[in-house]
Amino acid sequence: MTVFDGKRYFLPVGADVYLTLINKKALQYKPEDVDIENITWEQLAEWANLVAQGEGEGKFAVTGVPMKSLIYQIGAITLSYGGNWPNLDNPGAVAAWYLVYKMKDAFAPAVQTYDDTRPPMKREETWMTVAHSARVGEVYKSNPTQFIIAPAPKGPAGRGSVAGTSGLAIVKGTKHFDLALKFLEYMTRPDIILKSHKGTGGFIPPVDEAINYLGDDIEDQVVKNAIKVLKEGVLSYIAPTWKDWGQVKLVYDEIFKKMILQDKRFEPDLLEFYQIKINSLKK
Repeated sequence: MTVFDGKRYFLPVGADVYLTLINKKALQYKPEDVDIENITWEQLAEWANLVAQGEGEGKFAVTGVPMKSLIYQIGAITLSYGGNWPNLDNPGAVAAWYLVYKMKDAFAPAVQTYDDTRPPMKREETWMTVAHSARVGEVYKSNPTQFIIAPAPKGPAGRGSVAGTSGLAIVKGTKHFDLALKFLEYMTRPDIILKSHKGTGGFIPPVDEAINYLGDDIEDQVVKNAIKVLKEGVLSYIAPTWKDWGQVKLVYDEIFKKMILQDKRFEPDLLEFYQIKINSLKK
């Protein structure tokens, strides 16, 4: 990252979105009319509930440990319903939380111990999740014959996802600036950047020419699904308008714990209450 003529610039090295990951064990409960590639959130919720009913326990994974990915997982739903994420005082957010409420029995019993959806998905303790593309890619790569990947589900407003980016920069005053510059040039070559992104699970290369190197192997499928979400999705990002983003994440964690796991009832008033806290966290 650098500042030139009063403007800040950085060298993007990767982007990420959210993808759907399904263990094939869940297919026995899939409604016949569901197309996984174009699944809606309502269909996914219904399917997850059918799995829970059939198995006697929930098999859907989200991160129940505070300060992890839950805000992004619910954010994808909110954006799919046209919501103003991460705010709670809008119809899209209310619709998203109502859908999560309808899934209250679909979450795995140990969901509050999950700080990452990869371990429970790998050990097949859970069968379904919508998670970070690179995390999904890692699980899929570990056992591709057992899993199905697809873009994030759709809602009335489209295919929602929170998107992220990673960047490369050279520290000001670095001793070996020329070598650092050569390293950045090497790492952003189309073929190299694609290899690195495939190797880390499934990040999206920001270099258009890298797409030409995509094939049909396991890692390529992950990247292709992620690109589809990036191109077609209703996207949002973490705006630099928050005093402490971690506290915003905690708001979502607290609502999930109280309304979904403990009270197990839909409470719009609770969303209004927590919106006051979100407002207080804005700069």
